Amino acid sequence: MMLDSCPSTNAYIGEQFRAHPEQWNTLDWVATADQTAGTGRLGREWVAPRGTSLALSVFFRVDQPGEIPSSEATWLSVLCALALTRTLEELGADERAARLKWPNDVLVNGKKIAGILAQFHSVLLPLHPGATAGTERETSSGVGVGIGTNISMTQDQLPVRTATSLALEGIEASIDQVREVFLKNIREAFQTFKQGNYQPAAWLRDAVKNKLSSLNMDVRAELPNGRHVYGQCVDLDNQGALIIESADGQRHTISAGDIIHLRRSDGAYA
Repeated sequence: MMLDSCPSTNAYIGEQFRAHPEQWNTLDWVATADQTAGTGRLGREWVAPRGTSLALSVFFRVDQPGEIPSSEATWLSVLCALALTRTLEELGADERAARLKWPNDVLVNGKKIAGILAQFHSVLLPLHPGATAGTERETSSGVGVGIGTNISMTQDQLPVRTATSLALEGIEASIDQVREVFLKNIREAFQTFKQGNYQPAAWLRDAVKNKLSSLNMDVRAELPNGRHVYGQCVDLDNQGALIIESADGQRHTISAGDIIHLRRSDGAYA
């Protein structure tokens, strides 16, 4: 569904799913070229002038027969990130230039072109007619993965100097083109995931590692508890967590937090 304007496509999915859970199916989507109150990780504001970016959220049902279990739902944002890198490549980005920055950014030539945010939604369903006393209400759950991509933003319109857009990278593509190519790619990626019974098989982990800009870089991990971990990013585990090796040889598994790369003077990632 393409909306003329929307405060937040992720919030829209959450509101509509809670109101009408029976109407939402895996790979349903909502998009707009005018998102007026978007947010990223940690509540950070994400806004852009009308018509210069694409905000798109994809819905996935979880914990239902034949659907992805919530234990593997963390891979959904990764699937969307991979689908977006393939989209950028099909539209003209160099294969070596389109990269992932753990946990939720997509880069082109070392600068952020898109951010991804997954949100879990759950709603209690009404009891069926004739339900006996003490019957527990069933729960319907899903995940909305929001992707914000800079399409035609100029340097002056970008929020930070470490960001970029398709136009600034010399890629001519309309919002409709980006949307349709991405939807094709996420359908294909999800189908592969589903055929593997939603297990993060080697193909997915290897695909992420192949695109991971953090790999072999010196980084600082800023953890939710305020602690910092310094070292080199050396691997990705089977749950998608980052493995950082500190100077003393100790390995740290990072499943949540911000990863800070050392940057060059031009603002790009080294």
